[in-house]
Amino acid sequence: MRILLADDIESNREMLKLFLARTPCEIDEAANCCEAFELFKAKAYDLVVMDIAMPGMDGNEATLAIRAFEAAQGQSRTPILAISAHAFDTAVQQTLAAGCDAYLIKPVSKKVFLAAIAEHTGAAFAPGASPATVVPIPPANSSAAEIVVEVNPALRPLAQKLVQVFEGIVGRIATALAAGDSEQVAREAHGIKGAAMNFGIDIVAGRAREVEIAAKAADLAAVAKTFETLQLTLKRLRIV
Repeated sequence: MRILLADDIESNREMLKLFLARTPCEIDEAANCCEAFELFKAKAYDLVVMDIAMPGMDGNEATLAIRAFEAAQGQSRTPILAISAHAFDTAVQQTLAAGCDAYLIKPVSKKVFLAAIAEHTGAAFAPGASPATVVPIPPANSSAAEIVVEVNPALRPLAQKLVQVFEGIVGRIATALAAGDSEQVAREAHGIKGAAMNFGIDIVAGRAREVEIAAKAADLAAVAKTFETLQLTLKRLRIV
């Protein structure tokens, strides 16, 4: 089974690939929607898994482009599974209207992911044991020196790499905040929120959500305050 997996955060792609471990799948990866669309035009796929909130062309726009390409080429419809941290009905309807066949809300469990694949492709997999889950351990109190998150060894390298990715995103948020670009801040914070949710790092997801909400309200003072809290949380975070 040929699957195109599009997500701008590598750790998210690695998580979904773990879900498909020991299955007869050939997986191509795209780090943005433009790359995904070019891959789709060059190769036939049985399934596309599309993150919606990506920089530049987003998942909805990429889906519209894919559907237009299929129509122009006389190709049959390829199932597209959308994945997003947005749970609002309007977001779901926009994505389905763009041409996606299903909308999976982060954090996506292995059971839900494989069930969606089975429903929309007819392929039923019987992989081995589920990959390990991340178990957040909250600090004893708000003034604790560290926020410890215990990760099963199977996911620890991905979680540690994700923290490094967050550092880069935090830099982009700082630049956008200095420029007064609340829309960019909201997009970047949303990326942190979704990835943290996937790995069960709930405290980081919550802090990023606070930044996203403030940015969408264009309240730069609140953005600065919540962003400072997010930065402090990430500095105190330790994956064990």
